[in-house]
Amino acid sequence: AGSNGSISPSSRTVSHGNPASFTVTASSGYTSSVASTCPAGTLSGDTYTTGPITSDCNVSATFTANNQPPATPSITGPTTGAPNTSYTYTFTSTDQENDTLKYQIDWDNDGTVDQTLPATGYVPSGESQSQTNDWASIGAKTFQARAVDSNGASSGWAPYTVTLEVPEPECTAAYFC
Repeated sequence: AGSNGSISPSSRTVSHGNPASFTVTASSGYTSSVASTCPAGTLSGDTYTTGPITSDCNVSATFTANNQPPATPSITGPTTGAPNTSYTYTFTSTDQENDTLKYQIDWDNDGTVDQTLPATGYVPSGESQSQTNDWASIGAKTFQARAVDSNGASSGWAPYTVTLEVPEPECTAAYFC
């Protein structure tokens, strides 16, 4: 067996014409695959069973890391502002396998993706994407974003809250404060 898993027993003696069974166990986060010079066999769960054996043969296992999700993105941008004003927010994430990424944004925090950055395709791991947004009313506005890698794994959602208030009037000669 390769690293990140095991196969047992490591060897066995089998009577002519009988199959042999092995337990193939992948470490957490890994998937197993079996190669064999024995007659065709089947892998069911963690058990590999050969076909009827009539001569010396070998069974080996390899263990491949499962696709890991990208890191939850960081979001930068203003946390306060005024209604009907566009603000720019920047989304950044990395993928430990260096898969390319896209960012999904849920601007109204209802669990539905409203926008994807870039609009088509993916960007390299670690490359930021920016987008403007505005809200029409005052109050706390929470949105969320996640990163999705090119193999389909999604990060957790990163929430971000912006508080919008009516701006104080400027003190001028025409408007007394």
